[in-house]
Amino acid sequence: MEGCHIVVTSWNARDEPRWAGIRFVCGVAESALNEKEWWGDKPQPMGFTMGVGECLLLGDKFYCLEKIEPDDVTFKATYQWATKHHDHIKPLP
Repeated sequence: MEGCHIVVTSWNARDEPRWAGIRFVCGVAESALNEKEWWGDKPQPMGFTMGVGECLLLGDKFYCLEKIEPDDVTFKATYQWATKHHDHIKPLP
């Protein structure tokens, strides 16, 4: 998404609150995703958790964690910057 690799390392789809363990890096070759060091020549990304409804800024869009199911973790492009000053966001159609 947006030139970034997102890797879901773990998730909890059974108990509330549901969460997903995420690591991501931007600006590396798409072919790096198939490598052991999928982060390319960048520092190895740190992991963190996200819950349903929480968002991650990639490029100029905010990708929100839409659902966490046993076999599916889904992100959706939900918002983008509304101004060039990055002080307001607006929903995507």
